[in-house]
Amino acid sequence: PEISESLNRLAVIAHRAELAELETRLRSAASEYRQYFARSAAFRNEELFRRLLDLYRIAETLRTAENQETIRKLAGSFRDAYEPAGKLHLLCMGGRTFSSKTGYEGEIYYFLEPEQNRWYTWTDARPVFYEGMRRRPPASSGNAPAPWGLNCSREQLQSLDFELQNARAASGGRLSVSQESKGEVLGERSLHMPEIKERIFWDYEELLKENFEISQDAEASVVQNRAAGRREKLVLAGAVGWGEAGFDTVQQRFSWSLYDRNRKKLSVSLKYTKEEKLTIQLLERLEMRLKKRPREAIVFFGSVYLDEEGGLCLYPIEFFLNEAEEIAREEGLTGGPGEAREEEQKGPSEDVLWSMEHYRRESVRQLSDLFISGLSSVQGDRIGRLLVLAEEGERMGLHYAGAKFADIHKALDAKRHQMEFSSEPVLQAAGELDTYFRVCREKLAYDMARNIMRAPEEED
Repeated sequence: PEISESLNRLAVIAHRAELAELETRLRSAASEYRQYFARSAAFRNEELFRRLLDLYRIAETLRTAENQETIRKLAGSFRDAYEPAGKLHLLCMGGRTFSSKTGYEGEIYYFLEPEQNRWYTWTDARPVFYEGMRRRPPASSGNAPAPWGLNCSREQLQSLDFELQNARAASGGRLSVSQESKGEVLGERSLHMPEIKERIFWDYEELLKENFEISQDAEASVVQNRAAGRREKLVLAGAVGWGEAGFDTVQQRFSWSLYDRNRKKLSVSLKYTKEEKLTIQLLERLEMRLKKRPREAIVFFGSVYLDEEGGLCLYPIEFFLNEAEEIAREEGLTGGPGEAREEEQKGPSEDVLWSMEHYRRESVRQLSDLFISGLSSVQGDRIGRLLVLAEEGERMGLHYAGAKFADIHKALDAKRHQMEFSSEPVLQAAGELDTYFRVCREKLAYDMARNIMRAPEEED
């Protein structure tokens, strides 16, 4: 417990020094340690390893910065830098509550700007890390007033079509609530609007390709998306079939399968937490409604992701029934399977993909164990295991991983014959491996999801 308290004290020092990014990383690491000492089921060695690596990276970069201008850029800001965005036409698609590991909770609302074909968000966040007490009470999300002078509640905001004059936005499309920004209601948002209707994915293979196909410069893409604050892949997904929802009492997870016209599956999967309790209850009631009164289609708004097995999953934020059914009929999507698509070139086999995925997982696990146990007294068998990973990486064609593991093995093996030892080369190589394996995970997840999508699917 002392380490988490020490990290929080350092976070306070970083705050006073106006090092916002360092403060955030310190609080994230402290949160991971709290989970560890509380024996939380959510704790993962790998996540703590990544938090500590991120903390090392920014601390080392700040230490070696050559001038104040560089430090200023690295320091980050406590408030987002909001730039003028002019007049925005916004269609609100829904909202949700959140609670972050960095000590904030609140609500986030999502808006589509049809002219720019871009997503915007507005977040009302509250710090909760000061001695476990809220600095101000949470808004009662339904009855609290909407921002920008809109004469409605936040619940009513979620179905509005409005213009925002003198808007200001930060990276990732985060909107500011400033005195200059004023909203004017145009009407109610409708799924029938062409700008929304054309964004609905009724084909899950297209949804997968559009959101997860890896670019040529995959590493640069990962870094740029992280820097721009793009964490969610927001979509509108239409379903014309669904299975029976279930709750796994062992895993404490709600699951529900949605299907497109070609019987391809999109999974709704939520781990039970106090934050997700209400969402799970709403989905269970929705499924019961559909049993009592069958529908031909549903449209969900939410964020898509790939699970560890390569399955395409959706975190639901909002759903639409009546309009979804009308659009599905208009598009002729409710009368049986669609036309067969042409076979695309096959990718790596399932066996090859899983071999690479097992290697990636084992590599991350070994790195995590190495750093959590400490670099000062690494056992010989652990050093030998690093050499095995280097050789396996070379044999599998993952030459970058093989070379970096060889570097770490060489540095730690030489340490046994030296009086002085610098951990910096090991930390540097580990950081590069971490970035590399993040890219590998995205590529492998996409390839596995594509194989699953093309395999025959049995209904629940």
